[in-house]
Amino acid sequence: MYDPEAGDGSVAEAICLKVLVLGDASVGKTTLVSMLAGTECISNGVVRDLSGLKDGMAQWTVGCSISVLAARVDGKDVMVELWDVGGSRHYAHIRSTFYDGIDGVLLVYDVANLKSYHSLSGWLFELCCRSDPPSSLYWSDKGGVDVEGGLGTSPGGLVLAGRCPALVVANKCDLSSPLPRKEPVPPSAPPLLDRLLSGEAVEPWMQLLHDCPEGPQVMKRVCEVIGEAPQMQANGRSAYLENSVWRRFLKQAVDFHQCRAWP
Repeated sequence: MYDPEAGDGSVAEAICLKVLVLGDASVGKTTLVSMLAGTECISNGVVRDLSGLKDGMAQWTVGCSISVLAARVDGKDVMVELWDVGGSRHYAHIRSTFYDGIDGVLLVYDVANLKSYHSLSGWLFELCCRSDPPSSLYWSDKGGVDVEGGLGTSPGGLVLAGRCPALVVANKCDLSSPLPRKEPVPPSAPPLLDRLLSGEAVEPWMQLLHDCPEGPQVMKRVCEVIGEAPQMQANGRSAYLENSVWRRFLKQAVDFHQCRAWP
């Protein structure tokens, strides 16, 4: 079992981090989060009291699952909230309510499912644009889109600017080798006839990408960020991960948390 190097369990004095866990359904996010927290997940919306929490985890379901783990980073007690956002389209229109005040992002894909890697571009694009449209986030005073600068203090803008850390997780690494590092190719919308026959709607981020003139330029930067982000191999079922990469990510999240000021 993975050892989170829990601290003394003092919630009041610990640094509290909020880390999003994004990725398609069935890539193993829930098992990964359970492994990181060092315990089995609690299902069906059960809530556990956080007072005096030590090295365990509490979780409840509100369109996403929130798990809490205790760790020590550079001698500091840290409480890490892992917000496992549901991959179902059922929650697509309320997901943006979970995106505020983040300190880091885990982008999880299944190494045996190439589509799940390319889908990460849609998840990060949604994070960048669901709170504010690309035109208001990235339009510079001099004219043109400033996706490099990540204008503003929105969660997505800070990720694109390289200030808020992002970590790509190659999950289920026992099934196949991780993909060679390259930029993902954004998925395209299914043909209209297929959507009509299946009754499935287009993902909201696809509609935003189509409707917003600045969308393609923001998506280009999103794919660059994913291609440049560090990658961690993991396998939640056998409790394996690259511990040094995980610890480095936590340190970056702590540093970002301590230097940022949210509105």
